Amino acid sequence: MSERVRNPALDTIRATAITLVLVAHLLPTAHGNPQLLAQINTLAQRGVDLFFVLSGYLIGGIAVSELATTGKLSVRRFWQRRWMRTLPAYYATLALYALKELLPHRSQGLISPVAYVFFVQSYVIGTLADFAHSWSLCVEEHFYLALPLVLLVLAALRLTRVRHVATAVSVIALGFAAYRYLHLDQVDERLTHFRTDGLSVGVLLACAQAGRPELLAVIRRHAGVLTAVAVVAVVVAGAVNVAGSAVWQSAFALALGVWVALAAARLPFLDVAGSARPVAFVAKISYSLYLLHPLVSGALEQIYFRRHAETWGSYVAWVVLSITGSVIAAALSYRFIERRFLAWRDRSVPHRRAPAAT
Repeated sequence: MSERVRNPALDTIRATAITLVLVAHLLPTAHGNPQLLAQINTLAQRGVDLFFVLSGYLIGGIAVSELATTGKLSVRRFWQRRWMRTLPAYYATLALYALKELLPHRSQGLISPVAYVFFVQSYVIGTLADFAHSWSLCVEEHFYLALPLVLLVLAALRLTRVRHVATAVSVIALGFAAYRYLHLDQVDERLTHFRTDGLSVGVLLACAQAGRPELLAVIRRHAGVLTAVAVVAVVVAGAVNVAGSAVWQSAFALALGVWVALAAARLPFLDVAGSARPVAFVAKISYSLYLLHPLVSGALEQIYFRRHAETWGSYVAWVVLSITGSVIAAALSYRFIERRFLAWRDRSVPHRRAPAAT
């Protein structure tokens, strides 16, 4: 059971985001890599930002809607539902990384495993070795912790309208952007306070939709222009090295926000794509696929390239094996971990229904 009616267009965004992540992690960065592939890799690395915008829109929308319709927010319920959704698969994957330490000839490993348990590895560890991509999961979990607390403060101040939430989120986002701009020499993209743009854009989009329900109709009326703007904006912003740049990081988040807005309005081409079974399947297992693909591809790399010369042919074979193995592992994780905990969550902590509109 999902927290809201499933939107196939948003599944297209999910599938696109995880595809970009796979491209970024599996595209070659050595062996005489052509410049074009290097540019594609740079753009694909921003796939995680698309996940952030989507998360801000969906999860922020749930919290903002509850606050606006009831005047309060059940923080415990919010955390319970979020953690029952994200933590089981995460800790299962963390356990697999920990088991790797039992293998011989290990040169890298989990430094300070306790940090990974409490999602502070990005702050207490220097360069992450194994499970390096968990930095983005830290950003997500910190967002789940912080957002309801911000809304709780607004509720205590009786500032529960959507515009109040939008104002608070905007002020916080601008504050972090200004901080990033003033500390360009210390910017580390893994740290949560340097990666709030995408999440903030997603929450603001949810606020705009909640406060102006006619917004989706407006987006549909101007879909052609907005689609062209979204394509150009993503290409231009993605072609620039946004790392460490307050302006371009925010600009890229806004560009991705246009795509999420188009999906929220259920544009036909996004809706049709998301309704296709392969796209819907990839979207469904995207979380487990994000968690597990480096583990699978890394293991295959150690095994495969010990027996084969590192040629383009062997590289292509490794990519195919990595994607296939990752999809199988993710499907199993979804079937035996995610789905079971989701069913338990929906039985024990059902989603609060909004009051019927009058």
